[in-house]
Amino acid sequence: MINGYQWEQIICSYLFKLKVFELRMSDEIPTNQNIEDYMNQLLDSFQSSFWINEHQWFVHCYIVDRTIRLFTSSKCYYYYPDQKLPRIWKSTNPKDTQQDLYRGITMINEKYFEQPMPSDICLSKIKDITIKFSLHDQFWSAISNFNHLSSINVLSYSDTYQSELQNLFDRAPKLHYLNINQDYSLPLQTSLFKCINPSIHSLICFKINHCLNEEECLLFCDSPLGMQCETCSFNVANRHCIINLVKNMINLQTLHIYCHEKLKENRVEVSEWLKDDLPSTCFVTKDPDSTNSVRIWM
Repeated sequence: MINGYQWEQIICSYLFKLKVFELRMSDEIPTNQNIEDYMNQLLDSFQSSFWINEHQWFVHCYIVDRTIRLFTSSKCYYYYPDQKLPRIWKSTNPKDTQQDLYRGITMINEKYFEQPMPSDICLSKIKDITIKFSLHDQFWSAISNFNHLSSINVLSYSDTYQSELQNLFDRAPKLHYLNINQDYSLPLQTSLFKCINPSIHSLICFKINHCLNEEECLLFCDSPLGMQCETCSFNVANRHCIINLVKNMINLQTLHIYCHEKLKENRVEVSEWLKDDLPSTCFVTKDPDSTNSVRIWM
């Protein structure tokens, strides 16, 4: 990593008119090297009069596993790339706090709450979460609000957890994207279709292992989610399921479908059959990656 002394020399020699300095660096430190000493030396190099008094360009630095990351202070409010909390965090700006770092966390995965959590952690800018039920107790206390949440990826959903999912929906006014992965050992968990969130327009169910039949497709169409979704992705049993979805989803704009039915008559592809049977306002294309996958635009 280029240290503060080296950056100071570069700026004074070649960039002496520089007004704004934004920096982001990271490095993996070998196990035979003391990572905390390395971090302290790196921070010391950014504490000369040039950095602190002349320009007030502050940096903060933290350690995750064997990786050191360093950012200019202005960056810490917008970017936190790790799924683990820092083991050690320091800043050259006396006004910086670790809560400023937490505000830069916008994405968390299902293992996030398996690590030790500081009691005062406050995650207020979460936009994207991957969750596995049942939710950890700290999930609700650590995330102060869900006002920025736009995307939920649910692992291993089952009917048992409908109330928890609905509770999350109720707190997320800007939720737009929902991806459901159902437990493989279970039949279709229809409680999902009873969940309500007016802001969800894009429902992605592509990884549900249960292949929707005609009855289940109609059930979805009549559900709150089915009536409001504009973009959907499903696995379905046959081509008639596709017709049901297109005709009954009142706000549907885009549909991505994998059809499990193998058409025998003259080896007609699903996309060709649909072109003949769907309204002329629908535009059907075959997915280049799969013969039985189609995309339909209304």
